[in-house]
This record gives sequence, structure tokens and C-alpha cells, in this order.
Amino acid sequence: MIDSAVDAPCDPTTILPRPRRLNAGQGTLELRRTTPLLCAHGTEPAAEWLAQRLRDGLGWGAGADLLPLRAPGPQGCAVRLVLDPRAGDGPEDYRLRIDAQGVEVSGAGAPGVMHGARTLLSLLPPRALAADGASWSPAPAEGDPVIARLPHLLVEDGPRLGYRGLMLDVARSFLPVAEVCAIVEAAALAKINVLHLHLVDDQGWRLEITNDGREPGDTIDYTALTRVSGATAVAGGGYAGRPGRTGWYTQADYRRIVAFCRSRCVEVVPEIDVPGHVGAALHAVPELCTPGSSHAATPEQPVAPVDGSTAVGRSYLDPGSPATLRFLRHVLGQVAALDPAGRRIHLGGDEPWAMAERYGIGPGSPYAELLRSAQRIVRELGREPMGWNEAVSAGPQAGVLQLWHAGTQERAALARAAQEGARFVMSPSTRTYLDQKYDASSPIGLTWAGAVDVPAARDWDPDEQLEGLTPGAVIGVEAPLWSETVRSRADAEWLIFPRLLATAEVGWSPVTTPGDRQEETEAFLRRCAAWGPRMAAMGTSFHRAGSVPWADYGPVDGDGLPGTGAA
Repeated sequence: MIDSAVDAPCDPTTILPRPRRLNAGQGTLELRRTTPLLCAHGTEPAAEWLAQRLRDGLGWGAGADLLPLRAPGPQGCAVRLVLDPRAGDGPEDYRLRIDAQGVEVSGAGAPGVMHGARTLLSLLPPRALAADGASWSPAPAEGDPVIARLPHLLVEDGPRLGYRGLMLDVARSFLPVAEVCAIVEAAALAKINVLHLHLVDDQGWRLEITNDGREPGDTIDYTALTRVSGATAVAGGGYAGRPGRTGWYTQADYRRIVAFCRSRCVEVVPEIDVPGHVGAALHAVPELCTPGSSHAATPEQPVAPVDGSTAVGRSYLDPGSPATLRFLRHVLGQVAALDPAGRRIHLGGDEPWAMAERYGIGPGSPYAELLRSAQRIVRELGREPMGWNEAVSAGPQAGVLQLWHAGTQERAALARAAQEGARFVMSPSTRTYLDQKYDASSPIGLTWAGAVDVPAARDWDPDEQLEGLTPGAVIGVEAPLWSETVRSRADAEWLIFPRLLATAEVGWSPVTTPGDRQEETEAFLRRCAAWGPRMAAMGTSFHRAGSVPWADYGPVDGDGLPGTGAA
């Protein structure tokens, strides 16, 4: 057992992601049950989140409270959260100071304050992350006023890249709202700030679209998308051979996800994949099954059959049908309206193999023209389009391109796009794809990109993924979890953690020179080990990878295989 509420202070070199600057001081600060938590205007969300963690995990708040910070403020030791433009150049920058006067978290913006509060939490005993800390490990003695000891230090920190994402494929196998939020909570602790939701694919449609606001002459029943294709999922072949989970989000559900993510300073990027990966739409909407689509309707089969397979590249929309554009305007309009503050909509565009055989895929092809039309719709809605790297065929208006896997010819087109000002999110499949096995012994996961172990997930540089990149062309990184073999929250978390911690650090921490990369990866693995007790305290399943020097901790035994962690 390594966790007690009044153990020696945490080693600050275990802060993950590695901060920009860390100056360790001499001495320790005792955090007491009655230590006040003071928040300046604009820091309330971070303060309320931190206060809840302190109350639930450490028993803070007996005689203390969350109070507004007013000049000159109470004298003596306190935890203070403030907005201060001197904390850094960007809104995510923060400064954390711990000394004899207490704790001060200052952020250049509200996201910076939240990040600073997360770093502070990582220096507290892991039980601070438990919903009920007393049930996870022994609490301090009833009369002991000290609930934690913190090392004196100064952290000055901010991200290398502004986009640090996790993608959840809920189309092949569904994750309910509560499970999505639990995964986001754990991911955000590592300063992940984007949730990319892959909402539709061949196997299922997961977001309610209503008939409200249909254009004149539009006969499509949009409610069929979830009524019909919300009840389908990927077929068996996952863990224990079970089929994927079915279900869908009502529009109220989706708003709940957006609101939760916003409270954690996480942006939601919805993906409506077009013009391929549309089997679920073609199964639900006969108006889309026109002769130019992958399924031309017949009297015997007016809609496409259910596709629960893991094959890709077979379905596509009709690029010449007026119904296709009506459908896209209606669906994308409702998606945008569900998150008025949203910044981006992902349009997919990947793996259009059957469409390419029929129509071609170059810049002047029907594929490219249809994708450009979808991108124009997104821009007219006030959003920036995103797409997988195949969307480079649509030209400079493609928006943000997500590089995952590209052949020589496509890489040349991407390099030209970079010279023309394109921006990129890097998701190399051999480094970031969370659906791949850790190694041959993994009970779930795929192998087409090769095993992705924890060191490989950390040992790469986003700026080295494409030749000819201009400064600032890479805006971020993302780790996608495709769900062919996911059948539960535990399965998802086991594949996500701890590899997502590596992606988070690649996107946050200062660049590492190639000569220092092995040493930095080894240091990361030690930082990663310190997260074991924290994930266990949160009830988050994770893989106890052999490359990580895990410590013994808490009440959790075993290696975290699916089915042994959170349900």
C-alpha cells in the first residue's frame, strides 16, 4: 500500500504531461481540512471541480468552504485560483506556486486555471481522485487536521500544441453518455482537450436527427436514422465473440456530453463521415439509395442491407443526387445547432475505395466535388471542416487534415497542401491508434498497423510525420479508438490507458531532440507508473503494460484485463 492521505509529498518529477518548467523548492506545505479554497471571478468551474475532488477524496471542507477571492483576501495559508495574463501567452498556459503561504494556481485563461488545478491534483494522494476516498484507502485519523503534504515548487507550463485529442468510435459499438463522460474525465486529467466523436459509419448511426426544419420537398424521415440504424452494430469478433453494443444519443444526450466536456475545458468535434462509411444511412433512408450510390434501390430491397462487418470502403453516397445534398444540409445543420459554441465538424472522407473505382478520387472527381460541397455547408454553418488525409483531394478548402495512413502519392499531395497553408492533426496509426493490440498477448485489439506498445506511443514527433511541413502547420495530435473489438467501458479504457497518456505528452510537452528521445521515453514510463494508483482510484481500467515500472497500490489486483475493471 503506497497511498495514505498524509504520506510524504509526491515527487514533482512525476507530473504528466512533463511541464515546460519545474523548479523544486525546499520544504513542504500541509494541506488541512480547514484550508480555505479561494477563487477569483472566472475561475469558478475549475474551483468547484477541485473542491469536489478534495471533499470526496480527502475529506476537505470541515470548517472550510469555497469562497470568492477579493482583494486583499484572507491572510494566511490558502489555495487560491486566479486569472492572470502574466501566467503565459496562451489561454491554456498556467503557473502553479506552492510555498509556505499556500497554493496559487494562476491561468492566462480559464483553461489554464483548469490545467493548473489538474497538476495540483496530481501532486495530492491518489485517493483525491476517488469518488469516495475513504473506501479506497485508509483515511487520516479522525482528529488529524492534515489531509495532504505538498512539495514547495513553481511550475510554469503550457502546451506545445493546441489540439490534443481522443477519438471514440461509438458507431461500431456504442458507449452510453455516462461512460463517455467517465472516459473524458480521466483523459482530461492528462490535459487532453478534444473529444472527437465518430458518430456514424456502416455499422450504426448514433445521433438523433429530427424532421424539424426540413427543406420544402424533402421527404426523408430523418428519425429512421436512429430508429433503424441505432439498433445495429458491428457483428461478433470482439472480446469473447460478442457483437457490438447498440443504442444512440438523443439530442438531449448529446447536449449533456457537450456540456460536461465544456465544464472540463474539452472541445467536442462531431464526425459525420461522408461520402463513404455511410452503410447505416443507406440502410435507414431509401431516398439515398439512388443509382449513383453503392446501393441502387430495387422493389425487393429498397434500402441497403445491414452491414455489421469490419470491412471498409464499400459504401458511398450518390454524388449526383439532389437528395444527397439535402440530406447533408439537414444533418449537418442539426449537428451544428446542438453545440452553438462548437468550432469544427469532421467530415471523414476516408477509405472511399469502391467510390474511387467507379468515379475516381482525384481533385476533379465526383468524390472531391461532393466533399467540397459538404465542406461549404460546414463553413456556411460557421464551423471549420476537418477530414482524414484522403480529403486532401478536395483542395485547399479542406480545412484541417488528419494524417493517419498515407501512401507515397497521397503524401506528395499532402506535402503540397502543407506548402499551400494546410493545417494538420497527426494521428499516425503505428503510434496513436488505440484499437491496435499492445502486443501479441492482448486479448482484444487489431493488428493491421502492428502492435502499438506504450514506448512506441511516446517515441515520435508530430513535426516529423510529413515532409515539407511549414512552421505552425501541425496544430495537434489525436489518438483514435476504433471499436471493432470494444464491448464495454472497461474494454475501451483498457485499450486507451496508458497509451493516451503518451499521446497527451507528445502534444503538450516541449519538443525532444532525436538524441534525447530514448531517455525522455524512459522518463515518461516512470511518470506513467505514477498514474497507476490514480487510475485505480478513479475506477478506470487500464493495461498494466510490462514496459511501465508499475508500483503496488490500492485494492486493485491483476493486470487490468477487460472485465476486471470498471464496468
